[in-house]
Amino acid sequence: MLNLNEIIGLSTRTDKLYSTSNRGLATKMHIRHSLSFILLILGVSPMASTMVIAQPSLDSLDDLRWSHRIILFRDSVDPTLSAKEFEKLNAEIIDRDILWFAFDNQNISTNYTGVLADPFLENIQQRYFRDERTALVLIGKDGGVKDASNLLDLPRIFALIDGMPMRRAEMRESAPK
Repeated sequence: MLNLNEIIGLSTRTDKLYSTSNRGLATKMHIRHSLSFILLILGVSPMASTMVIAQPSLDSLDDLRWSHRIILFRDSVDPTLSAKEFEKLNAEIIDRDILWFAFDNQNISTNYTGVLADPFLENIQQRYFRDERTALVLIGKDGGVKDASNLLDLPRIFALIDGMPMRRAEMRESAPK
């Protein structure tokens, strides 16, 4: 969330800088009006106290590259049951920057907090689940498929992730010194 009071505070600091110079009131007013104009162009009312930037809906996994590891799990029985398995290990999932998507042909459960576009499910099924025997796909932060299997075994997936060079570097950086 972008706080407009901070932007206005920046304007006030800039106004003080210019008002102490020889430029005078005209420059001060110009800066204040310029800021208001910029906010209006951005679609923000200068009277608003906060601005929420709309998050576009997710239609593919490309937008998640370099920020998250992805587990895709096709559950032919009930994706809400597999979602409970993910939720049991939530701390480990958060620690490893994992977003998970459990789905069947019509329904999807996920820890992704944004909006999923209508073609999202169809797109991931076409891209990652061409083989009917594949039930789980692990995608690394680089966007590459790191593992594909026919069962949900999170401890095995965590071990696989923990052996990846990027994850080992993350663990070294977060280790107490």
